[in-house]
Amino acid sequence: MTTAPATILVVTVVHHPEDARIRYREIIALLDDGWQVTYAAPFTGYNMAVPSAGDDGNGFLRFIDLPRARGRRRLGAMSEARRLVQRSAGRYDLVLLHDPELLLSVLGTRARNVVWDVHEDTAAAVIAKPWIPRLLKRVVAAAVHRVERWAERRMPLLLAEYVYQERFDADSACAESGRIARRHQARIVGCEVGAGGEVSVTISVQIDHRLTGVGPDRAEGRARAGPDPAPDPDP
Repeated sequence: MTTAPATILVVTVVHHPEDARIRYREIIALLDDGWQVTYAAPFTGYNMAVPSAGDDGNGFLRFIDLPRARGRRRLGAMSEARRLVQRSAGRYDLVLLHDPELLLSVLGTRARNVVWDVHEDTAAAVIAKPWIPRLLKRVVAAAVHRVERWAERRMPLLLAEYVYQERFDADSACAESGRIARRHQARIVGCEVGAGGEVSVTISVQIDHRLTGVGPDRAEGRARAGPDPAPDPDP
């Protein structure tokens, strides 16, 4: 019996369609892993032709053109992306959002298959945006912080840099670990987040095949994710 490939919708209205992180790292990695990818991006907004769907040598990839969000002209692009996500989220295994503006596309929906890829310190970037009136910048930055707090409770986050973890509640990493563990019939028995962004998780799993009365019912293991530890100066 052949298993259908997993599917993902990757969405941006801000980034260039040829953005290295999105197009040439994430999407290529997904295709290499057997995913079928739909890439929605502002092709014509960046004066690019919309590529034809097909096998690009790594796997099957199809494309959707979205308006480009730029400066104060963002509402149309955000609205179009919201319609796409609300219309299509249920047809994909995952929806990967690359812009904080797109978080609004899942408000009021029951979609539970959305992941936000955090590329930058959004609130700090707001202060530097020349198109936002100076008197509104701190208000907008505060609003961004509130949206980020909502997002980390609502969906998994994919952080481009370890340092971004400092912007979010450390408990969110443990909460997400718990959600992943439950999907694999495992249980979190310990979770610690270090000051440098390192997350250490101890899980317990049921041992299904064992001789009656021999050995434990469960096994524990420890996993670590985070920056590589600094080398010992005195080996």
